[in-house]
Amino acid sequence: MNKRLAVLLLRVAGAPDLPTKDYAEKLFTNAGRGTRNLVDYYDEVSHGWLDIGPSRVFDWIDYGHTRQDLVDFANKAKAAHKQPPSMAARRRPGSRHQPREIQRLVFVATRRRW
Repeated sequence: MNKRLAVLLLRVAGAPDLPTKDYAEKLFTNAGRGTRNLVDYYDEVSHGWLDIGPSRVFDWIDYGHTRQDLVDFANKAKAAHKQPPSMAARRRPGSRHQPREIQRLVFVATRRRW
């Protein structure tokens, strides 16, 4: 089954054109077949059923934001997302087992031969 991917090379403001378009074509298309690229990988893991070789790599596109804009956006999203409580916070009061001790007990129990 042939699948065509559209590979877009996005560049943040002020960043160089790395990797080169030629490198990206060798990584994602038939141009690099036989060099252990993604085309070879998908061919191998799908046992020949999936071929992404006819994909196309497009030229560099300016994303319009700086690297700092992306870092600020990621930090804002991280702050807005509620993190699950840590193992220490979920421990029952008065419990004598620390999380690391529980991990050791699970490991020992799974290593036993019944």
